[in-house]
Amino acid sequence: MSIRIVTSRSIHETNLSDWSTVCDLASDLLMHPALLETAEASMGVGTAGAKASECDTHFWYLLAYQDDEPVGAACVAEYPLDTTVFASPLAQRVVVNVRRLIPHYLKFRVTFCGLPISTAGSNLRVVAGADAAGIVCALNEAIEQIARERKTWLIVYKEPDRREAELLGPLKTAGFVQAESLPMNRIVNQFASFAAMLGAMRSHYRYKIARSRKKFSYSGLKLTRTTGRAAIEQLYTPAWHAMYERVTRRAEHRLEILPREFFLELSTRLPDELILTSVTQSAEVLAFAWSLRYATIYHNLFVGIDYERNEETDAYFNLMVEDIAYAMEQPVGEIFVGQTADDFKSRLGCTADPRYLFIKVTSRWLQWCFLRMQGLFLTPPPAAPQRDVFRHEPSCIDVAG
Repeated sequence: MSIRIVTSRSIHETNLSDWSTVCDLASDLLMHPALLETAEASMGVGTAGAKASECDTHFWYLLAYQDDEPVGAACVAEYPLDTTVFASPLAQRVVVNVRRLIPHYLKFRVTFCGLPISTAGSNLRVVAGADAAGIVCALNEAIEQIARERKTWLIVYKEPDRREAELLGPLKTAGFVQAESLPMNRIVNQFASFAAMLGAMRSHYRYKIARSRKKFSYSGLKLTRTTGRAAIEQLYTPAWHAMYERVTRRAEHRLEILPREFFLELSTRLPDELILTSVTQSAEVLAFAWSLRYATIYHNLFVGIDYERNEETDAYFNLMVEDIAYAMEQPVGEIFVGQTADDFKSRLGCTADPRYLFIKVTSRWLQWCFLRMQGLFLTPPPAAPQRDVFRHEPSCIDVAG
């Protein structure tokens, strides 16, 4: 049976009834129209956010049909990318020197199956029980056609977990190379409370957290959680956003720098789910975190830090601890704590779950070069720390911290 692909240029033009048949919108944040609308409204070509951050993005939404039944879906974006995001530190240093002569060397627009946002998840779905291999191949043919029409040199499927990577296995026969992306730090919310989790930790891990929280309580620092568009827009000034930009620019691996408009748009479409947690001292912000609470998952997304004052106040450490403590009070099963600072987060009880990329160079000549030099540009991330943080098997019995 043949598979038919219907393509739309906006989520508003997509058959949302069929989209929701493929994507379980009650639990699937990454394919939820609210998130997709936010990306379009803040990063789409010609929007204020795109102009401010030079991130003009084109979007496509693909629905796969078999016998007129929706069986698959994918979100596709064309985004300007510095391709050294995949490279080793050595390769990055070489490219920096080349760019003194050729400023845009290895910077070009890429066709993503996925959003140009660091969400550590895939944006391709297949209905359970359907012909997964056939649907993935049909969706990929449509994505490759988009890349040909747009003349992009690279196609990237980002960032499936192990199960999703198995689903995308047929891409290898179409010339894609599978690579490792940064892992997602994750906590399974299997304790009755944050105090119960602390009680299960080995003493030296528990002691550091308890000492830092006590220091925070006597420091005069204030932690505030803010939700809703009006309150967030008033609080999240361009100066706050500049802190987020500085943190992102310092990252060794950076996909995007989101415009301020992205967060404001998200606060409109998911006002109760989006949380801005901030640490302030005498009304001056020291650190903040953006988090999304949706269905059974709590996502800690992006942070801003005043690096000059962080060492004296432990603001970032306490921000992350208190955000995790708050997340554990919510009716969620998993807490995602981001793809960086693995060593630090492992001490808080996080485990690192692998994420992958499927990459194809569309030019035959460049593909020949890429396949022979991929070891230079597709170096795996450093191995995540393996720490025995807990004294015993996790218990759901609350104990004193």
